[in-house]
Amino acid sequence: MSAIIVTLSTFSFPAEAQEEIYFNDFEGAVGAEWSHRTTDRTPVGARRFLGQFGNGSVTLTLHKRRSGRVSVTFDLYLINSWDGNNPEHGPDLFEVTVASNPLPSPPASVADFKALLESGVFNSAAWGNPFLLYTTFSNLEEKGFTQSYPSFFGEGDHPPGSGALEYDTLGYSYFGDSVYRLSFSFEHPAGDLILQFTALALQDMSDESWGLDNVRVEGASVPEKIDVFRTVKIIAPRPPYGELDEIAPGEEFRIEVELKDPPPPGTPPPVVEIVHPSGAAPLEISAAMTTGDPRIFRTAPIRVVAPPP
Repeated sequence: MSAIIVTLSTFSFPAEAQEEIYFNDFEGAVGAEWSHRTTDRTPVGARRFLGQFGNGSVTLTLHKRRSGRVSVTFDLYLINSWDGNNPEHGPDLFEVTVASNPLPSPPASVADFKALLESGVFNSAAWGNPFLLYTTFSNLEEKGFTQSYPSFFGEGDHPPGSGALEYDTLGYSYFGDSVYRLSFSFEHPAGDLILQFTALALQDMSDESWGLDNVRVEGASVPEKIDVFRTVKIIAPRPPYGELDEIAPGEEFRIEVELKDPPPPGTPPPVVEIVHPSGAAPLEISAAMTTGDPRIFRTAPIRVVAPPP
């Protein structure tokens, strides 16, 4: 019976790295990924941003994304007299949706929309949880007009400017302005990623408008493998061996790994990789069995098979 040479490659816990998919601060060109390409500059600081916009939607489309978790961060500029929850002049609503996921038909009114939202249909797996935000904002601190944010519309009543990154810093004189840095994270299938930003029930743009800045989209890249092992060795049923050993086909053995440092609480077990010199695809083995020492893990028994001819 000929022996098989098994090489152990020392890799670490599988760690997902964040990959920047898209970023735009709108100081340069605005590409075709945006449905609207209008830009403006703030009176104070001359910050260039995407906008101004009134009622309606602006979409960002990123093509041919792989499946996985996506994170979105952006600055929302709210300009002039946003009335929040005020029933006479509002509600002034803003929503963010994952438009590449299926949506039901638009509701007939805000009240119908609220009823559907509260029914939970938009948070069901069937719809892909497309609604990231549906809320109101208020710039009218002197009038005491409240807003829903940081809650969803209908679920909270908060002072104007609650959760704002900046308040009255952009230089707009008609009831001021506010800046909100908003972040969302969600699972998305493979294919186009379409984000939709929508304002509802606003007055004229001279009265109430909005814009976007510093839009960043990140996704999980191919998992990183970082060497965190002190030792990797073959153990049982024979005495410990080094990282290279000859094992007969059909023989069972186990791998023991010792980490350089104890793993953080809640970290998944480490992974080692077994490579045949023949070029066969490597086999990843999770070292899940603890030994009483937080730095030492052992695999379940592994049976060696002959590599392909």
